[in-house]
Amino acid sequence: MAYTAPISAPRESAAVGNVYFALVVLSVINLFNFMDRVLFSVLLEPIKQDLGLSDGQMGLLGGVAFGIFYGAVGLLMGRLADTRNRVGVLSAALAFWSAASALSGQAMGFAQMFAARAGVGVGVSACSPCAHSLIGDYFPPKRRALAISIFTGIGTMGTMIGLVIGGLLMQHYGWRTTFLVFGCAG
Repeated sequence: MAYTAPISAPRESAAVGNVYFALVVLSVINLFNFMDRVLFSVLLEPIKQDLGLSDGQMGLLGGVAFGIFYGAVGLLMGRLADTRNRVGVLSAALAFWSAASALSGQAMGFAQMFAARAGVGVGVSACSPCAHSLIGDYFPPKRRALAISIFTGIGTMGTMIGLVIGGLLMQHYGWRTTFLVFGCAG
């Protein structure tokens, strides 16, 4: 079966540089995705102490608040990536999860932090479906695996950056400011 480009794919005459520029932008968005999702884990102890939360509540914040919403809403995001403007969905999701990350630093208790963590989960759940679909449009099958590897590899570096930079910022400015900085970066 021969490859036929989808209607939304760039024309053959489109500059190759534009396609790789799009890949870099998508990869940087994925970098922020991973930075914001792991930041909570490096800030656990100061959050627990400041808000007076139990270990059980911290487990709910670190696992359930993020994971359930990420998984459940991820199905909806996949559908939106199939039926809507993926660039628009991804842009809105980036703004949403960045705002939720920043709002994490404003939480005054368990419920507010739970809502903020759920918001991060909802937002980042759009990243992979939208980006993988766009990469599928931009790159032919012969080049697609490399493009997805670049996207994934740069995103995964966000885990390291989130933990290291998050820890350094927390040490110097506190957990609330750290969330604000990460949220504003997105």
